[in-house]
Amino acid sequence: MRARSMGSLGLGLLLLAALTSAASAKPKLAILGLEVIGSLDPEQVKLAKQLTRGLRERASVGTGPYELAPHSDKELVDEKLMNNCGTEALICMAPIGLGMHADFLMFGNIEKVDKGYHLTIKLIRVATKMPLPTFSEIIPMADVKNDPKGVAKRAYSKLTATDEGSVTIRVANADRATVYVDDQPKGTTSSGLLTISLPEGKHRLAVVATEKGWRRHEEELVLNAGDQRNIPVELVRAGQEPKPDQPKAPAVGAGAVAGVSGHADGTPPVGPRDGPAGGKARSERSAWTTVAVGTTVLTVVAAGGFGLSWWQLSKVGHVPGEDGGVLSYSCRSTDDRWGCKHGQLLQGLTYGTAIAAGALATFSVIAFVKGSGGKERAVVGARGGQSARSAWSGGALTVAPVISAAGGGAALRFQW
Repeated sequence: MRARSMGSLGLGLLLLAALTSAASAKPKLAILGLEVIGSLDPEQVKLAKQLTRGLRERASVGTGPYELAPHSDKELVDEKLMNNCGTEALICMAPIGLGMHADFLMFGNIEKVDKGYHLTIKLIRVATKMPLPTFSEIIPMADVKNDPKGVAKRAYSKLTATDEGSVTIRVANADRATVYVDDQPKGTTSSGLLTISLPEGKHRLAVVATEKGWRRHEEELVLNAGDQRNIPVELVRAGQEPKPDQPKAPAVGAGAVAGVSGHADGTPPVGPRDGPAGGKARSERSAWTTVAVGTTVLTVVAAGGFGLSWWQLSKVGHVPGEDGGVLSYSCRSTDDRWGCKHGQLLQGLTYGTAIAAGALATFSVIAFVKGSGGKERAVVGARGGQSARSAWSGGALTVAPVISAAGGGAALRFQW
């Protein structure tokens, strides 16, 4: 008895599922391959196949009123030949659709004309042999070649009227509001509700309450053919819109306590080294520091070259009373033949290295000061309420050539 009850229950569930499936199933649509009329050139045959493929892919999406019939990948020419159909009369085409177990049949042809391609696509109801809308247009040659799927999609939408979707706008806190789509009024809500039909694509949706004091609501909407969308909208009062955050201005003279300056709300002060600008300043100071180190090394090298060349020149000798300057020499007072032979070269090197050392030392000082950036010292008044002041003090580097009768060189002094 229990087994019989379980069997009856299972049979009932299967019957209910079958009825539900039958009720929700969409009508079957068979799409025959387009026939080429006129010259059978390879380009035209290729376009016919691309358009047919586009029609079948559009029917397979599942958003339209039809469902692509299985095993419907057949050609119109072959079916007409097998069924002895000399024309595309309904009395001949309907049995073809019936044999393919389809509720609707779509077929047509393409013909090359002067201005492009003449595309004709027909739709019929198989059971009643009733003709439905026909698509017949001359499509520019460039449109067919560049976007055959787009042409097929447009033709399918016109034949099946599936290029639209349904949109229901539900306004939560206003009974009456005007709905705009792409800046065009589409209707007024009743008890906060309005349903409209829109073509597939991207739209700008706006809702404006009839009662004053509400902000305008706007949003973008992307709709596919056959969609049924519900869009909830909650309007906001005009005085309740969120205000953008604005930075608080620091109070003048406030926040300087025990040598530490700051804002009135306790946040630390923003110094010249904070933020992106401060990062850039640090990078520039780092570059100047590198230049200062490099020029200091070159200064030492130039000073050393000056001392060496001047010492070698002094070995040649100098006749007292002769007007030759500090770096003059005389071969009559020495037996240093090499020095006499290269006297002019040594004299030129001495002058050149002295000038180079001086110039490099000056540039090194400038680069060192720029690289150090100084030391920031906060000077706070002894009494409260006195604003903080900043004093800047920088370092210095001095390189000075030293010339004497006993030799030559350079003196370096750092001051920080």
